[in-house]
Amino acid sequence: MTSWIIFVLGTLCGYMFSRAYTVLRGASLDMKMFRVAELYCLQMLTTCLEDRVFIKEVKYRVMRSNPEFGENKAKISKNEDEYSLSLWKDNVIRHMISVYPPHYKGIIRYNDWKGAMAWLNYFTQKKVDNDSIIRYN
Repeated sequence: MTSWIIFVLGTLCGYMFSRAYTVLRGASLDMKMFRVAELYCLQMLTTCLEDRVFIKEVKYRVMRSNPEFGENKAKISKNEDEYSLSLWKDNVIRHMISVYPPHYKGIIRYNDWKGAMAWLNYFTQKKVDNDSIIRYN
């Protein structure tokens, strides 16, 4: 009789440990996938920013070379574009954070463009593997 009780208790404990390990492993993989997707999104945003800046620089060169616009109008346009670009950077990060699922909002390490780029640079400069994304948290 005692051996049956030990067997049943051992089986229940084994099942509970197995289930706990499975849940923790799933949460770990879930977090890792979220971080990788987040980093890819931030990289995509920086690529969009680079493209936008390149297009604006071409616009300014054309404006400066055209006598109809002149240097002053090009400078005014550049200042307006820089202002709208700074608004875009903060708005895009705020919007990205606002659409995160509620259970991920607590793990976000930034709330503006500067913080997001620091977060991205941390991972891209170190070229860390996916396991360090979890350990960083």
